[in-house]
Amino acid sequence: MTRRERHWTETFFTETYRRIELESKWESAPREAQAVKRALRLRRGDRVLDLCCGIGRHSIVLARLGLEVTGFDLNEGYLRRARREAGRQKVKARFLRGDMREPAFASEFHAVINIFTSFGYYDDGTNQEVLERIARALRPGGKFLIETMNRNGLMKNYRTWEVSAIGRDLVVRRHEFDPLTARMKSSWRVVRGTRVLDLGGFDLRIYAPNELAAMIERAGLTVASASGGLDLSPLLPDSRRQLLIARKPKR
Repeated sequence: MTRRERHWTETFFTETYRRIELESKWESAPREAQAVKRALRLRRGDRVLDLCCGIGRHSIVLARLGLEVTGFDLNEGYLRRARREAGRQKVKARFLRGDMREPAFASEFHAVINIFTSFGYYDDGTNQEVLERIARALRPGGKFLIETMNRNGLMKNYRTWEVSAIGRDLVVRRHEFDPLTARMKSSWRVVRGTRVLDLGGFDLRIYAPNELAAMIERAGLTVASASGGLDLSPLLPDSRRQLLIARKPKR
């Protein structure tokens, strides 16, 4: 029997990645979640799906703001961390394990959010199917918010190497961007003293705003607005991030 090759989403999001990349960002979660709530004009009791929720940073804050939140992620270890933190904060939120290509929700949510570059993991056809499943999960009149990298800004600000210090660790990232396929491959290493840990890497399809908007429209949603990220700044040609909001027709 041929052994199935594991997709990078099953190998890259390790406990080390959680420690160096996710745990360091709890402080920004309240501000970002408030921006999401404001941008979507969500009301207390609205049902929200946080697709690819990770360790639940935004899910927990949104639940604390009075929303009925479901966090959905492939990584059970991250979901356990989210459940522990929700319990510690005495916040009620539901966390489910699943593949973003296969959520079986139908007309259940007032809003679906997908943030922190949690899109573009697969080929164009599969990414389109993900958007169609998101549209299916929304109630009529529901809204979809996606926040991710902007291909135009990436090309303008592209750097092959990035090095950052996180606690006692030095994180070294090497990027390779192919302008013909608009895919970025990135390999990560963590250096602590004399030890070097290879984290592997990711392979993302990075979309320009017009490409992403067209895909969202093909999924049956109507794009209502665009901005330059969770700070809700204007979307400019050199914006590093993009945030699009779309609505499902009421009927």
